[in-house]
Amino acid sequence: MSSKLKDRFERLGRVRGVDRVSSGSPAVFVLKPADEYAPAVMIDAATALARRGISLAQAKRALEQMLERSIVAVELPAVENRVAIVRELKGLNISATAIRTDPVDVRALREKSRLSQSQFALIHNLSLDTLQKWESGERVPERAAMNYLREIELLVLAGTLGQRDWAIDELSGRAQRSNGNKHKDPGPSEKRRSRA
Repeated sequence: MSSKLKDRFERLGRVRGVDRVSSGSPAVFVLKPADEYAPAVMIDAATALARRGISLAQAKRALEQMLERSIVAVELPAVENRVAIVRELKGLNISATAIRTDPVDVRALREKSRLSQSQFALIHNLSLDTLQKWESGERVPERAAMNYLREIELLVLAGTLGQRDWAIDELSGRAQRSNGNKHKDPGPSEKRRSRA
């Protein structure tokens, strides 16, 4: 290495090492700046992200994108505790929301909803064959299907599955009425014509 280059590196100083977490699971987070964002915490935020398995450069780029776009998604390879990193980033004026990536147990979800396979498939517009293959483990739902199943899971856990179905019936009833124009409410101009 040339002495000029060596001198330049020495002037920059030593790069602080990052103490990485010893173990953890991969997790995806959506990051947003908090209302009272203070740019001075960027180094600490980058370090917090790098501790979870990404490089400091990747953490820096993610935080720059967050500032530029007001939102960024980042995948961290080793998160020891989701709540801990959310709290740590909150202390650095960054709002972090964990995105679920764990698989949904389709059979348990269907049983919790107290529906047969055919009823569950019919209500949620799924192929019965596909549902049976998911439950048997023969196939794994793709990402979009997994997200749809998570939404169904939230409805089942909240006990609002029937309300959702009622809303769908109500919406499809409105669509049928508006397509048939049988119960069309006359507009103001039509009301004036009928009076004349």
